[in-house]
Amino acid sequence: MGGATKTALGRLPIYYYSIVGVIVICTFALIAAVFYSERISSLSNSYIIFKFCPTRSNAAPKSSIDATRGDERSKLEEVFDAEVDDRFEFDPNECGVAQGRFSPKIALEKLRGKRLMFIGDSLQRNQWVSLVCLVESIIPEDQKAMRRGRSLSVFEVKEYNASIEFYWAPFLVESNSDDTIMTDLNKRVLKVDSVGKHAKYMPNTGKELISWRSIHMYGG
Repeated sequence: MGGATKTALGRLPIYYYSIVGVIVICTFALIAAVFYSERISSLSNSYIIFKFCPTRSNAAPKSSIDATRGDERSKLEEVFDAEVDDRFEFDPNECGVAQGRFSPKIALEKLRGKRLMFIGDSLQRNQWVSLVCLVESIIPEDQKAMRRGRSLSVFEVKEYNASIEFYWAPFLVESNSDDTIMTDLNKRVLKVDSVGKHAKYMPNTGKELISWRSIHMYGG
C-alpha cells in the first residue's frame, strides 16, 4: 500500500505544481501590497508630494478618450451621460465643474491664517496629498515648505500663514496601529479611553479645520 501511494504522488500532473507556485506568489504579493499601502513614511518628501502632482500635459481631452474607447461604453455610462450636464465631465486639470473651476488662489485665501488637518489612515493621506498638489503649483518656492514626520506631516504656506497637515491616527484613540498598521484583526488593540496621545497634536484655538476619515469606518 505504501508503495502504491508513493507512486501515485510521484505521478501528479506538472500543472499541479504550477498552480501551487502561482498561489504562493500571489499570496506574498498581496501581503506586500497591504504593507506598502499603509506605510510610505520612509519615502522622500518630494517624491511623495511633487512627483505625483499632475500637470496640464498629463490630461487627455474628453474627445480623444472617447475616440479610443469606441463601443466599449457601458449602458450605465450612456444613461449617466444622458442625465448629467456636460459641465460635470471629468477633467482634473481644468476642473471646469459646475459653475466654475477650482482656483488654488481662492482656496488658499479661505485657508489664510488657518490650519487644515487631515486625520486618519491612508484614505486621508491621499486626500491630503491631492489638496497639496492642487495648490502648491501657484506658490513660490521660497513661500512653501514641507515637513514630513512619522505621524505628522505639514505643508506650510508662509505667504498665507496657513498649513495643510496630515496626522496618522487610524482610530483617533490610541492603538497598536499608531506607528505600523496591524493587519491582523485579532491582534489589534484599541485603548478606547486614551485620546491624549493624539489630542496634543490637535490644539483647539478656533483656527483649525479638521477632516477625519478612516477606511475602518466602512469595514463594519
